[in-house]
Amino acid sequence: MAMPDNVNVTVVNTGNISNIKTFNIGDDWEIFVERLDQYLIANRVEEERKGSILITSVSEEVYKIMKNLCYPEKPFNKTYAALCTLLEDQFKQKVSLFRKRIIFDNLRQGEETINEWYVKVRRAAAECEFGTLLDERIKDKFVVGLKPGAVLNRMCEEKPTKSIAELVEVALAKEAALRESRSVEVHQVRKAKEDSTSKRWQVQDRKKFDKSRCTVEEKKSEEVSEARCFHCNKTKHDFKLCKFKQYVCAKCKTKGHIAAACKRKVKDNHFIDEEDDDDVNVETLKLIRHLLLWKWIQEQVYLAYHMKCIVNIFRTLR
Repeated sequence: MAMPDNVNVTVVNTGNISNIKTFNIGDDWEIFVERLDQYLIANRVEEERKGSILITSVSEEVYKIMKNLCYPEKPFNKTYAALCTLLEDQFKQKVSLFRKRIIFDNLRQGEETINEWYVKVRRAAAECEFGTLLDERIKDKFVVGLKPGAVLNRMCEEKPTKSIAELVEVALAKEAALRESRSVEVHQVRKAKEDSTSKRWQVQDRKKFDKSRCTVEEKKSEEVSEARCFHCNKTKHDFKLCKFKQYVCAKCKTKGHIAAACKRKVKDNHFIDEEDDDDVNVETLKLIRHLLLWKWIQEQVYLAYHMKCIVNIFRTLR
């Protein structure tokens, strides 16, 4: 059924849009009141209800201060604008305008990205009341405050007539190019390092394999060897497919065989057999022999000295 054109329709709001955080002592009054204004607009709050929402949006301590400021009247008898003026005079941070401009002039980019640096400059400039010079001051500080490097050098190539939006776009493009270049360089260095490490290990593995090369004649993978495998000391299987190739020997701590197939032995007299281990240095063996010989001589001298003492004692007793 169609509704006549002259009938007024009332729209009922069934729920609030978003919510407002309670204002406490120490909070930023400007931020709070800006968000509160937008909340009231979004929820289409009537003018006579705005004061009540403000009163219920502050903490108990803030309400006590509001009540004292309104005395002898009650806060709910004041308009929304009057309450905002009272609270602004009480809680708005009072900082010297020149102090804010000093802070703005001393701004320098640290570890911020271009986007973060731009937001930082705009936030500081908003408190300085530059008026019609706002865009020019932001543009100058954005470029001059950049840390030394490729981005600053690129910005110095641009004309000062360009807008701040164009300069930010150029800086972002240069930053992205530098990021991609660093990524490629890191990848290349990492790949070169991996290739170098791989080649070094290949050479070392080849040397080890040559020194202790299996005497079995190389055959095709499908053929079976009758000789003993260097890796596991077993017969009748292909030594090239032996699963013990990746094992570390419990005796000599060398990768490529198990203890049962280890050929490096240590004799009971503590002398190392040079034929069993080609990796042992001959000079080292000689030094070990000399040390052991010197120890043996010391022991003999010690025994001879004591024997002489014992003989002297017996002669005295006689």
